[in-house]
This record gives sequence, C-alpha cells and structure tokens, in this order.
Amino acid sequence: NHKDHPRKIEHGDDYPLETCPVSGAKLGSMGKGAVYTHKGQEIRLCCEACVEVVKKDPEKFLKIIEDAKKSTE
Repeated sequence: NHKDHPRKIEHGDDYPLETCPVSGAKLGSMGKGAVYTHKGQEIRLCCEACVEVVKKDPEKFLKIIEDAKKSTE
C-alpha cells in the first residue's frame, strides 16, 4: 500500500524552492546537489556540506519550505 509511504518528490514538481535553503545557491549550480528527507519532506540542497547544517535543525528548514509553498498558493 503506497499511501503509507511518503511521496517521492521529483524535479519538475511542486517543490517550492529553486535555491538551497542553507546557502542560497541555485539548486544544481554546484553539481548534482543533495537531498535530505525529514518527516517525509525532501529538503533539496546545493551540496553535501549543507546536509550537515540541516541535520542540526531540520525543523527550521521544513518551515522555510512550508512558508514558500504558502506563498505560491
């Protein structure tokens, strides 16, 4: 049953940010980038170094994404 699993977010979807919420760099500008998932929500980052920053306070970055989603509705 796929309903019990978080939806995998793909590029070209409704992900609201085009920049890394840690560094502000455009996603993809530093190579492949990185993704950190917290509570089923992907947090897309410009590089692996930013993953370590997000791990320290993931709720802060989830709020950035949620606020961006609200502003695009």
